[in-house]
Amino acid sequence: MAAKGLVLCHAGRLDEGIDLLEESLAREHVLLQKPLPLLAAALKGKSRLGLSDTRCGGELDTSTEYNLAKALGIRGRDGDMKRVVNLLEVATRRKPQSTANANMLGNAYRRIARVDDAIGQYLHCLAFDPSCLDAHINLIACYQIQGNLAASAKHAREAVRIDPEVKMS
Repeated sequence: MAAKGLVLCHAGRLDEGIDLLEESLAREHVLLQKPLPLLAAALKGKSRLGLSDTRCGGELDTSTEYNLAKALGIRGRDGDMKRVVNLLEVATRRKPQSTANANMLGNAYRRIARVDDAIGQYLHCLAFDPSCLDAHINLIACYQIQGNLAASAKHAREAVRIDPEVKMS
């Protein structure tokens, strides 16, 4: 059922795919046992909520929670962000070593103005992968929001060291 939901999301039928992923999560409460890259490939870079795949190393999460959070983030309806945060918190507890989970949860926290929590997730991501470009870029924005320009500059320098051609907007 979860796989069919991913296929529907891949085909652009987000509402139907999300319904199946939700149903699968409610009925089965199990993680997908093998990676299904369909959703990641289909949705890469399309999220209006900054929930695209991360440019970090480390282990990716293929759980239903993670994939449902991505689909909800892309759909972007009012009320979806609270569900996205809840799903990613579950996924992150189950797979704390996943830099994708930490980065996406940080993005979700930032979208709902929980900047301190976002910073914590990005730093968690860097603990597993110090060269995670997305975490450094996200920390630049968070520290600027807080007015901590020294910390923001530190992560800007690190982002440029990792990728001299990085674009920061």
